[in-house]
Amino acid sequence: MTTAYVHENVGTRIIDAATGNASTVWDVGSGHVDSEKAVDPGLVYDLTVDDYLRFLFDSNYTEDNIRSISHRVVSCRGNGTRPWDLNYPSISVVFDESTVRWKEIEVRRSVMNVGDGAAVYEAKVKSPDGTQVMVDPTRLEFGGKVFTQIWEEEKNKKGKRKR
Repeated sequence: MTTAYVHENVGTRIIDAATGNASTVWDVGSGHVDSEKAVDPGLVYDLTVDDYLRFLFDSNYTEDNIRSISHRVVSCRGNGTRPWDLNYPSISVVFDESTVRWKEIEVRRSVMNVGDGAAVYEAKVKSPDGTQVMVDPTRLEFGGKVFTQIWEEEKNKKGKRKR
C-alpha cells in the first residue's frame, strides 16, 4: 500500500474511467503500483497461504468454496479467528448496529523492516465517523534490516455500553 500512488505521472488525480470524475479510494484501492518502490518496500506484513485460507473461512466461505479456490484439502473447524485478524496493512472491522451499542475490538499487526538500515515509522490514523481508534505504540523504531515489531490498534464504536 505504501508502494502505490493515486496521481498520474503529470501530477493530476487518476480519473475514474466509468464516471470521468477524479478517482477515490473506492475506484483505485491503494492506487497504481510503483514498481521502483515495490522492490524496496521498507515494511512488509508477513503472510502465508494458510493465513489467506483462514481469512476466507472467517469471511464465511465454506470448506467447499475454499477448496475450489485453493485446490487444497482444508478444514475450517476450530479456527477461532476473525476476518480482521489477517496481518494486512488495511484494517476493516464490522460493528453490528443491531446488537452492539458500544464495543471495543483489538487488532494486531506484525511488520518486518526489510529496508537496508535503521528506520522509524509513525502511525497516522483518521478515525471513521462514530469510532475512536488508538494505536500502541504510535512509533516503530527498527534497528536494522529484518527486524520485526508488533503493534496494536484498538477500535471502539462510540455510544453507550449495552447492558
